[in-house]
Amino acid sequence: MDTLMKEKYSLVLILIASALAVSYFMWPKALPKKQGTVDTVFIGPKEHSETLSKSMASAKQFHDRFRRALELSREKNYQAAISLLNESLPYATFKGETAMVYELLSEIYRDQSDLESELKNLELYTQFTRNDRLRTEANTRAAELRQLIATKSQATQTQN
Repeated sequence: MDTLMKEKYSLVLILIASALAVSYFMWPKALPKKQGTVDTVFIGPKEHSETLSKSMASAKQFHDRFRRALELSREKNYQAAISLLNESLPYATFKGETAMVYELLSEIYRDQSDLESELKNLELYTQFTRNDRLRTEANTRAAELRQLIATKSQATQTQN
């Protein structure tokens, strides 16, 4: 009977440990999440606080304009999207953001069949993107566009 009792106690302990483990990992998910924005706390020399604040404000200006332009382009409201993308460029503080703007502009112009504008923005995109594969794809598309533009130009000249 002694072994039977030990087995029962072991089984009960295992069940309790399992329940505790599940509770431990599930408990944080059951807690309510704080809603809203959280202010950034800067810990460092006071003279850098203003610079950080300006940088964060610029990043927000870029993000808000780019996000809205992306929504507008999905809605096919291209003129408003183009305007916002051009407004966002002064707030682009690193090459990746600038590349994002020129890539989206080239996609919009592709959808509008504006070959010259698509080419111009693809060429700018290749200057700012760091991804070699994406740069190669953009260069390939740019070469195709140059050929299409040249063909179109020759066809126009032949008609005249």
